[in-house]
Amino acid sequence: DNGSSKKETLEGLEQLRSQWQNRFSQTDASFPQLHILSDNRPFNFSELNNSAVQFLTEHQNSLLPEFLVFLNNDTLWEEPSSLEQLVFFATLSPRIGAVGCTLLYKNSTVQHLFLAPGVKLAGAHPCKGISLNTSQSWYADPRPVAAITGALLLVSVEHFKRAKGFDTTLATSCQDLDLCLKLQELGLENWVLPNVFVRHFETSTRLKKNQAQEITYVSTKWVSKLAMNAYFPREISRWSERPALSWGENAYPWSAVLEVR
Repeated sequence: DNGSSKKETLEGLEQLRSQWQNRFSQTDASFPQLHILSDNRPFNFSELNNSAVQFLTEHQNSLLPEFLVFLNNDTLWEEPSSLEQLVFFATLSPRIGAVGCTLLYKNSTVQHLFLAPGVKLAGAHPCKGISLNTSQSWYADPRPVAAITGALLLVSVEHFKRAKGFDTTLATSCQDLDLCLKLQELGLENWVLPNVFVRHFETSTRLKKNQAQEITYVSTKWVSKLAMNAYFPREISRWSERPALSWGENAYPWSAVLEVR
């Protein structure tokens, strides 16, 4: 809870605490506790989540978690087993880094299949806004990808710590892309489960004041991984959010676009 003031938010947090205690604490004392952390520092997504992970790993004693799930509060699970499927897949190989799934808009069009590095400004969502068609081969099997949105991202505690968590230079954007590229650098693969669906209403309560600086930082830090990535080959244009063959136009001119803005 980063400085929430709306009555419905505070009531919702208290309701969540009460429901958790009634459902689990009284039936199984060994079940992990629910901690609602209050941190009123100026908003920095990376710092807040790194602090939450530190708290979690220091206060769970013998019940240390194996996995972390970073999840936006504007998401809705389509099936009760969705999280279980993500966790199960992540246990199949020690080389699995981050794991994500298909995110849908409220109207059931696609919001996220995977995060494409170097497309437009730092990264983009290919096929964003297209109609969902589960008969397409894409949805049949898990897919290795370059990166995954932080709106729903599962990663092991071990790998998150090896990657040194989120980069705190990135307060409002690009933390997910940066983390996934760091996992790649460690020799890990990021995956999506296309046939697991979560609805993402993609609302926002934060102004991204420093987004231009953060895009510049990520684009400079990862220039080679954005232009050439084994999971998003150079033959695919970085100028088009919809997948298209490259005509040799090279990297997207992000610096010129930011100057125009």
